[in-house]
Parts: sequence; structure tokens; C-alpha cells
Amino acid sequence: MEKGPAAEAQGVLHRWREGNLAVVLVVGLALFTDMVIYDLIVPILPALVARAGGHPGQVGLLFAIYGAGFLVTTPLVGLWCDRYSGGLSVSADTPRKKMRNQKIAMIVAQGALALSTILFNAARTFWILVAARLLQGVAAGAIWTLGLALVALSVPSKKLGMAIGLVFGFNNLGFLVGPLLGGILSQVFSLQMPFYVGTGLCIVCLISRLIISPPPIALLPEKGSTPKKEISFLKLLRFPEVLLTCLTVVCGSLAFSGLETMIAEHLEIQFGLDPMRVAFAMMAIIVPCVLSAFVVGRLADRLPRYFMMLVGLIAYAAAGPIVGAAPYLSMYLVAFALFGASNSLLTGPALPELAAIVTRIGAPSFGQVYAISNVFYAVGLMVGPVIASACKSQWNFLVAMCFLSIPSAILIPPFLWLTVCECQGRLSSQRHEKQGLTTTV
Repeated sequence: MEKGPAAEAQGVLHRWREGNLAVVLVVGLALFTDMVIYDLIVPILPALVARAGGHPGQVGLLFAIYGAGFLVTTPLVGLWCDRYSGGLSVSADTPRKKMRNQKIAMIVAQGALALSTILFNAARTFWILVAARLLQGVAAGAIWTLGLALVALSVPSKKLGMAIGLVFGFNNLGFLVGPLLGGILSQVFSLQMPFYVGTGLCIVCLISRLIISPPPIALLPEKGSTPKKEISFLKLLRFPEVLLTCLTVVCGSLAFSGLETMIAEHLEIQFGLDPMRVAFAMMAIIVPCVLSAFVVGRLADRLPRYFMMLVGLIAYAAAGPIVGAAPYLSMYLVAFALFGASNSLLTGPALPELAAIVTRIGAPSFGQVYAISNVFYAVGLMVGPVIASACKSQWNFLVAMCFLSIPSAILIPPFLWLTVCECQGRLSSQRHEKQGLTTTV
């Protein structure tokens, strides 16, 4: 009996709901929304603090509160993710039950982000702003950890680099769109309009997460397999490649956040650019970052990842001083492009490699390993502006950019060693895989 058009359409929809592309798009949309909401608040935060009766010095506290919420949440969510919605199972039914738990957690996290956006809009006292910012950090930590774990659980390892590249392409796009939305909507319409748009994006994310139903590829047991042992945060950090890979994440977030702190004032003083032109100049960083994320993600499935990260560290170490020393605006734009592409060269291979490491170890603790990377990322976000502000006030913009490049330069020798070990099969996780020690970690 032939199927009608309605039945065929239903079948296509069902296959799409369980496909890899649906997972990547939904997680990409979630990280895009998180970054848009984070950044659309930045240009209007002083106005929000003034409306709530605060003073300009309290703006910095709101940035710190966000980082605190993010830092506290990520390890807890990572541990929960692996215990109740992640690996460590051999029955055919339990993995799907854990994926349902993961789905519920993602929905709750997205709902918390929507609530924080509503609180920002309604805040008329400073402490409500503090509560909204804290809730935003908590929600972001959960969304990042759960989202990356979902991609690692649902996408085959051979395609994971491209999948994470796509996800971070969306995230970087949010970094571009957020400040423009916040600035334009608040000026053209009202101070409340950016939050209406942000809440609407959260609702779209909620609906999209309800629709998809991905199979837990990384959790489905193989015939004759034995139970996989749980591995803790500390045991993960005993593997040098885990710690060093997470340190590249710090390099990226530290340099990016430090530059973001200084660039508006520097471009205004150096070239007389107004805030709108500064935003467009920043596109020279974000556009290459978005485009290169897709390319690097695809290459990360084909080339040695530690070699790619080594190239990224070299490029990042060079990009900072070049940005700091550029005497003309045209040279700044070229240096910005190198800076943005270098960021993708670090993040693109690093995140799929973290999933590959725990897979080789034999305990696919995707939630915990991505929680560790998110903690390192948050540390970079908090430390970068402090280093940049201190160096710029004490010396100048060039010195500040050189200091932000030092961590990348320091990591070049260790990653040269990791590249050699990777090619020779001598990584700690590779030795565990070869020696069959996966049940004793």
C-alpha cells in the first residue's frame, strides 16, 4: 500500500527530529540565544543600573555576579548530566530515559534564561538586577554544559568536529548580533524592547527543544559490552591532554574578553570612531570568527587536532601584538580578522577532542568534561578584563595586548609535545585505550 503525501511528510519530520542536524541546530540556537541575551544587555546595562537607583560603579558587580553563577553551576550540572542524563549505562532502555532527563533539564535551563530576561525588564531596584544577572549566569552555565553534552551524545564521533564548529558558528553570530540589537532597539524603540526580543528567542528555543528527539548514539550499548566506569573531575584532570586542552579555552576567552574591555575606548581615542562605528569595526573580528568556525570544525574531523590547536596558539600569540601595534584602521581590520580566525582554531578542535578523550578513556563523561572546559572559559572571561584594564592603565593598549597573548605563547611548547604524542599514539588516553584499562580508571 502506497503512502500518501501526509504520511510521507510525517515520516520526513520524524526522521528530522531524530537526526544529527536537528540536534546541532537546536543547540546552536540555544547558544546563539544565550550570547545574544548576554550581549544585548551590555550596552544598556548602565541605563538599567541608573533606572534601578544604582551608581555606575555597580556595573562591574553585575559582570562578576554573572561569572559566579556560571562557575558554580557548570560542575554541578556536568556531574548531574553524567549521572542522570549521560553515559554509564549498558541497558537499551536506560539511555533513552537519560536523554529524556537531559531534555527536561535543557527546557528548565532555557526557562530560567527567559525568567532572568523578564526580571531584567521589570527590575526597579538594584538587587533585582543582581538576582536577574545571577540567574542568567546559572542558566547560561546549564545551557552550555547540557548543550555540548547533547551534541557529543547524539552525533557520531567522526562528525563531531563539524557539529561543534556549526554550534560555535551560531554562538559567535550571537556575539555579533547581541550588542547591535541592544543598542539599536533601545534607541529606536525603548529600554524594554531588547528584553521582549530576548524573551521571544527563549520561547523559540523552548519549542525547538520540545520538538527534537535524538537517539543517544554515544550511550547505546554494543553487543557483549561491559558496564562503563564513572570517572570524576579530578581523574579527568590527571590526563595532561584534558588540562592542556582546557587551557586553550582559557587563552581564547581571556584574550577575547580583554580586548572587548578596551577596544571601544581605544578606537574612539585612536581613530575618533563613535559607538556605532566601533560595533561595525568589531565585525572584522566576529565575521571571520563565524566563518572560520564552520571550516575549522570540518577540518577537526580530518586533521590532527593538537596540531590544529598548536597552529591556533601560534596565530593567537602573534595576533595580539599585531592588533596592539597597528597604526592604521585598515591594518586594525586585518589584525582583527587574524584574531577572530585564531580563536576558532583553538575552540574548533578543542571541544570535539575533549569528547574524544573521554571516549578513549572508556567513561563518556561528556557533561563533566564540558563542565571543566566551561569553568576554564568562565575564568578567562573574568580574568581577561582585569589584566587588560590594569595593563592599559599602567602602560598602554599595545602592552595590554602583549600580556593577553602571553598565555598562548606559553602553551606552544606543551602542544608541540602533544602533537608528537598524538601522531605516535602516546597520549595518556590513547595508552588507556590500547592497554584495555578503561574499566579501571
